[in-house]
Amino acid sequence: MNYKLSTLLTALFSILVLVSCGKDDEKKDEQAPSAIITSPENNALYLRGNTLYLNATFTDNEALNECTVYLTQNLKSAMGWDELWTPDEVTFPLSGTTDEIVDQFLFEATIPSDIMSTDYMVKVVVSDKALNFTTIEIPISIK
Repeated sequence: MNYKLSTLLTALFSILVLVSCGKDDEKKDEQAPSAIITSPENNALYLRGNTLYLNATFTDNEALNECTVYLTQNLKSAMGWDELWTPDEVTFPLSGTTDEIVDQFLFEATIPSDIMSTDYMVKVVVSDKALNFTTIEIPISIK
């Protein structure tokens, strides 16, 4: 009796292991989302005191998650005595397979007047629900 029970349990355990190690029927989302950014434009000049806007359309084959925007600097072109503009990144939630951001100001309502004139890089990172992501870098100048 003990031998039959042991054999039965071993067989059940083997079946469970084989079933759990089998192929997943669901396809995994491995496609990164895409973005078309119309503002800010590549190599655009922005003046201190003006507003830096984000206008973009995002798409994904399954489901969008969010868009995070960062600002970094190119120190080789820094001019002046003022401090570099180092705002915190901003994150916008996205939904569906297509979403749009229109005339959303970035970082602050206006570009501070007491920042250094230099070349900056706007970095946009868009992700989907499966955590695939796309990064787009947009060089700009602020004077």
